[in-house]
Amino acid sequence: MDDLDALKAKAIEELNDFRRGIERSADNKYRLQKESWETFYCFLDACLEAYRCKWFDEFVALVCKELNRDKILFSDIPTKAEMAIKSFQFTNVAAPLAAAQIINISELNDFVWLYFKTTSPGDAYVCRGYFSRYEGVKYLFENLCHDVYKHFLEKEQFPLVEKSQALHDKAQELAVRSAGFAFFVLGIDPNSIDNGPQE
Repeated sequence: MDDLDALKAKAIEELNDFRRGIERSADNKYRLQKESWETFYCFLDACLEAYRCKWFDEFVALVCKELNRDKILFSDIPTKAEMAIKSFQFTNVAAPLAAAQIINISELNDFVWLYFKTTSPGDAYVCRGYFSRYEGVKYLFENLCHDVYKHFLEKEQFPLVEKSQALHDKAQELAVRSAGFAFFVLGIDPNSIDNGPQE
């Protein structure tokens, strides 16, 4: 138990050190410098992974409820479903960070690519493909739902859950909470950001 407490204390101190290193200018603009990206990814991915597992279990239970069938149990998230969820999460992290100018828009592609290379080196291209599928798409939530449940449902059942408001709401929850984790790791209250007009 003492070892776990020591590990927790060390992790908290490292996170606090990281937060102190985030640049904040006199005009109240935050910047995440390129040399800090990989550190940010490590802290962020720990949060996103834990939430991803919880969210997937809840999503599967919701799909089964919608279909009026027994819950399907998974010991792990199926690999392709996990890549889709991870990519969706990061879509909803990268966009608000760029909108708040914490990441320069001109560096966004590099920021996204390095995240996938750092956290999923063997699947970076697949994750980037999913990211592109979700980025700036009107039917983003429906796309995620389709991509996740196609890995554990028979194809003919897709129409039964395709337009479910409950599943749409669940995907929206994933989007909002994923963005929230990013701001939490940075130690920034998103409501306190004043970055002025967008260019």
